Amino acid sequence: FESSLKSLLGHLHPEKFHWVAGAGMDAFLTLGRVDAVARGMEGAQALMLHMTLMFLLGSHYAEDPQFPWAAEVLGDPFLKGSENQARSLLERAKAHLDRALALLRERTV
Repeated sequence: FESSLKSLLGHLHPEKFHWVAGAGMDAFLTLGRVDAVARGMEGAQALMLHMTLMFLLGSHYAEDPQFPWAAEVLGDPFLKGSENQARSLLERAKAHLDRALALLRERTV
């Protein structure tokens, strides 16, 4: 799992990955696992998604007011610990990215 996650993170954001490598990456992996389990994100795919979002958006993305959709999904007691939680988190993250890309396109036209 960890080698797959590191490979993914290295491809998504090589410069950040370089700066976090070593002890920083070890600390991130520990924090990510603990945080994911506390939020019910325990399956391999859910864990991978949660830790990827932590890496890209910030380790406390679920409490960040910039990403209220994350707090909504991760705080929903009806979704906690289910496959639906990860699926909903992924859908909301994609929707957020789509909105961000649309705004960028509008500004460059």
